[in-house]
Amino acid sequence: MRRRPGLSPARPATVHVLQFLLDPSDRRAAEAVRCRIDFTYAPAMELDGPGFHHSVRADFRERLTATVCPTVSSTSTSTSTLTSTLTSRSRA
Repeated sequence: MRRRPGLSPARPATVHVLQFLLDPSDRRAAEAVRCRIDFTYAPAMELDGPGFHHSVRADFRERLTATVCPTVSSTSTSTSTLTSTLTSRSRA
């Protein structure tokens, strides 16, 4: 079985910034990468490329949170709580 090449971390990071600014859900952000030129062009993805699955967003966010705050356990509750805290602090 042939696997797809790995996704550069810069691409989901760019989509993460766009998602933060425009506030769509993970599923809608992944759909925007497939349908909207701004979500495709900003992370330097191929315009006719397949994009990526919405679960990549959650996985990337968990890895990012674990890297930024390694003392937080990797449970989804802790990750979502930390993400909510970081989001509310940055938007205030």
